[in-house]
Amino acid sequence: MKEKIEHEIYDTKVELGDWRSSASVLGLIRYFTFLRDDLGRKDIKFNFDLLDDKNSDYIEYNSNEITRENYLLFAERVFGSEMHHTELEKFFERDEFSENEIKFIKEKLKKNEIMKKLFKGITYENLEEAKRILDIKENRLEIIENTFKNGISQYRNFCNPNAIFSEGNKSCRINGYSVDMPKKGKSASYMQDMNTFVYKDALEYDFIPFAFTITYNAYFINNNYSNDSLISAFDNLESEQNKRFDEDKNQKKRQNKFYRGALFESVKGNASFLDYDVEVITKNRDNDYFESLYVRKKSIEMFKLLSDKNIKINGLFKVNEKFYIDFEKEVINGILNLTNLDNLILKLLKYDRGVGAMIKVNRLIHKTIIDIEDLGKETQRNIYKNELGGKEMSKNYKDTISCGIEVKKSIKDKNKIKSYKNKLITAISFKDYNQFNLVLMKLSDYSGIGFKFAFDLFKDFEGNINLAYSFINALNEYSEEGKTVNTKIEGEK
Repeated sequence: MKEKIEHEIYDTKVELGDWRSSASVLGLIRYFTFLRDDLGRKDIKFNFDLLDDKNSDYIEYNSNEITRENYLLFAERVFGSEMHHTELEKFFERDEFSENEIKFIKEKLKKNEIMKKLFKGITYENLEEAKRILDIKENRLEIIENTFKNGISQYRNFCNPNAIFSEGNKSCRINGYSVDMPKKGKSASYMQDMNTFVYKDALEYDFIPFAFTITYNAYFINNNYSNDSLISAFDNLESEQNKRFDEDKNQKKRQNKFYRGALFESVKGNASFLDYDVEVITKNRDNDYFESLYVRKKSIEMFKLLSDKNIKINGLFKVNEKFYIDFEKEVINGILNLTNLDNLILKLLKYDRGVGAMIKVNRLIHKTIIDIEDLGKETQRNIYKNELGGKEMSKNYKDTISCGIEVKKSIKDKNKIKSYKNKLITAISFKDYNQFNLVLMKLSDYSGIGFKFAFDLFKDFEGNINLAYSFINALNEYSEEGKTVNTKIEGEK
């Protein structure tokens, strides 16, 4: 990861590698770029060769440029929205405040220990004094340091706050890799011999927080083929997040769901130059460890196909006051793990809500599960396209939906339709396909309508199970064309 080098300008080199090294490099690149562009340090010297060599996989710099002051100013720049004093500054140039604003200011003045200490005795009526205190550089740096290293969404979320700015530690500072040596050092060592304890720590790990998203579930895309690809992945993710915030400010309240979707929109956007599986590191604020998520090439292609076909899955479906179905989360998990959405579709059918878009995604997943590794890329792409919108496939599904609509027109008794629908759902839920086919034949006889699609089910039910879902969905009271109600699911028309 890190090595000392002999050079007339640089003395340190850090290479891309495991996620810790890659995140450190990304954080360092952002840090030095901040010094040059935001602080106006035109003399700053660092090298990651993006202009000359897009395949470079390292950064070289002078370690003397990493100072407490510069680091803290950078932390304020990146995590400013999470810091109390930056929120307070918004009120410095104002004279009048609403009751809610007064309450907000009072809370910010006492939000943590350092704020209480420096702003003791200050109220909303004398914010000029608070401004004067903040204008003193050392006061500001002290506030930034204490807020940043102890903030649950900031440094503390990623590293041991007691290790910030330190070197020569006896344990790694990264959460999940850090060990309390006095208490647990022996248990972490071979044969309880402290001399056998192996660890890796570096000052550069302090830059890991700047490689992640500032969200409840924080993400880092370890696209470590090169610095260029690493930066592109980060920029695409940040752009997608900002886009979603601009579209719906209220989604900030649903960050867990919201940013997971933004993450995979970003990964999908990189599909054109990704020809390999991608590692995504996640850090939940409730956990003291990191998790790895591997996005396979197949999954990336599936995300891209959904976009190409304008199939958008987002929104929540309220079942009751305590239970919501998160469409985006369910679909993303299905695509990532190549597991079908059968259980989700069955739930939605029971709640009498359309699942047209879900069935389209399910068709794609079902087809992808089939082993087609030996087929050429063009053949593979054609299979996917046919599953999502080929003429033959589309006609088959349209005919199935038409049958369901004709049944509703033929049978005027809604309770009778509901009874048949529930029997079909029960049979398919218990995977009693013979019973499903029996009920289907009875319904055909009762309505006087022939079901051509039934022959596909008789021949291979599991292979054509999405036809069964489409038919049941067409029987729903609120869905005559496979569209959903009271959700934000959209599908191709």
